[in-house]
Amino acid sequence: MTRRFHAAALRACGLFLAGALACHGVITGPGRSGVTSGSGGEGEGGNGTGAGAGAVGTAGNTGGRAGTGGKSGGGGSTGNAGGSGGGAGGSVGPGGSGGSEPPATGGAQGMSTGEPGKWEDVTPRSGYSSAGFGPQNMMDDPARPGTFYFTSNPSSAVFKSTDFGRTWTKISSQTLVYACGRDPNPRRDPNTPLVMFCGGGYGNGAARSEDNGVTWKMSKTNNTQTGGDVGFQNDTYSFDVDPYDSKHVLVGFHGNAGLSESTDGGVTWRTVSSVSGTHGASLFPFFIDTGSAATTRGNWLIQAQWGGGGGIARTTNGGQSWTMTNSLQHAHGTAQILADRRGVIYVAGLSGSKGHGVYRSGDYGMTWTLVNDGTVQNGVFGTPNFVYADYGWATMGPQAQTLQRAPRATGTPGTWMNYYPNAPMRAGSAQAGVAFDAALGKYVIVIAAWTGGIWRYVEP
Repeated sequence: MTRRFHAAALRACGLFLAGALACHGVITGPGRSGVTSGSGGEGEGGNGTGAGAGAVGTAGNTGGRAGTGGKSGGGGSTGNAGGSGGGAGGSVGPGGSGGSEPPATGGAQGMSTGEPGKWEDVTPRSGYSSAGFGPQNMMDDPARPGTFYFTSNPSSAVFKSTDFGRTWTKISSQTLVYACGRDPNPRRDPNTPLVMFCGGGYGNGAARSEDNGVTWKMSKTNNTQTGGDVGFQNDTYSFDVDPYDSKHVLVGFHGNAGLSESTDGGVTWRTVSSVSGTHGASLFPFFIDTGSAATTRGNWLIQAQWGGGGGIARTTNGGQSWTMTNSLQHAHGTAQILADRRGVIYVAGLSGSKGHGVYRSGDYGMTWTLVNDGTVQNGVFGTPNFVYADYGWATMGPQAQTLQRAPRATGTPGTWMNYYPNAPMRAGSAQAGVAFDAALGKYVIVIAAWTGGIWRYVEP
C-alpha cells in the first residue's frame, strides 16, 4: 500500500506537504530503544478470593509476582500494601529498558498487562486534549523500566506512566512543542532524575528538565545560521542526547537550516556553522553510537525534512565536515531511527536514493539499502526481536497505516511483512518508546500517535 503526496508551498514550514496546516509538532527519537533486557524485582503475591478472580495479594518489597486465581464466591479482600518500593499485591516488577547497552535492572514499577500482539488505545482521559497535533513525543526512561513520558500541545501538559503505559498522570502544565529528547543511557543511576529536552514553544528556545519532567528551565539557542526561513533561530525543533554524556546535546530548528550543540546540558549553545542550506532544513540530528564514548561524540547523522532539499548527511568529526549519503528525507514533524553499536542503522522517509521506504546501513550510515517494499514509512523503532516501521507526520487528518516489521537479526530485503492488517490507530507514531518486562518476558512498545492518541503493544 502506497501513499500519495501533493505539493503545496508551505514556506513557513520549510517543506511542501498538502494538508500540513501549521508548522507544529515534531519529534526526535533516540532510536536506541529495545535492545537490552533487565530483571524485575520479585516478591510473593497472595491468594485472594473473589468472584471468578483472585483478589490482590500482599506485595513484595520490589514488585511482587501475580497472586493466583481465587475461588469463586463472594468478593475477596484486598491484600496489604508491600514494603518500601513495593507495588500493589500481585503486581509484576518491570524489566530493563531498551538501548544498545548492558541489561538494566528493573525496579518496582507497575505491571505490564495487555493482550500480546494487539495494539491498544491507552490515551489518558483526564487533563488531555487531542486538539492541534496531539501528543508529539514519547520518552522511555532507560534506567527505570516501565516509566514513560509524553507531552501534548495545546494541552500544555506533561504526562508520566510508571506501569508500562497502561495509565497516565499529568505531572506538569508546562507548554512544550515540537521535539523532545532524553538521556538514553540505561546505566544511569536510577535514583537520579531523567534529563529531558523539549522545544520551549515557538521561538522560546530549548526547555530542559532535571527533575523527571516536573519543572522546566529555558535557554536561548541563538543559532546564527540563516539558511531556510529566517527568524527561526530559537525555534528548536528536534533534540538528541549523547549516550555517553547527558550534557552533550544536539538541536535542529524549525524551518531553518541550522544545527546547534551544547556541552553543558543546554545552558549555552554554539552554532555548528558547517551546516548550510544545502543540507536542507528542519533537521533531525542523531548521535551514532560506535561503542566508544570518544568516537560517538563526533559521529552524527542529520536528516532533512521533505520538500526542502538535502537528505541524510554524516559527520565523523563533530560537524567540521559533512558527507551526503542519501537523499532520504523525513516527513513533516518527525523522524526516528534505530541503531546499534555495530554500525547497523535503520531510517525511513521519502525521496531516498531508491525511492520512499525503509533503508538499512551496515556501516554507520555511509551506504544504504532499501529494505522494505517501498511502502512509505517515516518512523523506525524496535526490540531485539523485530524492527518496526509505521507512517506518521504532523497533520490533523487521519493517516492510513500499513504497519510493517522484519526480524531484527536480518531486516534485509524480502524479510519485511505487513504484520497488522486493519490497524486501529488513525495516525502513525511521532515517536515510540520501548521497555522490557522481565516478569512477563515480553517487550512493550508505547507510541505517541499525533491526533490518534497514545497506543500500546505487547510483543507476543
